[in-house]
Amino acid sequence: MMTISLQSIYYGLGIASILCKAAYKLGYEIGKNARK
Repeated sequence: MMTISLQSIYYGLGIASILCKAAYKLGYEIGKNARK
């Protein structure tokens, strides 16, 4: 039980970090275009 919950937590963190990176990249691109 414990290993499954730990695994799912790490899986969720991985997805969250990937989403954060993608959102940060998108926001940076939009901000760069808006400043022009």
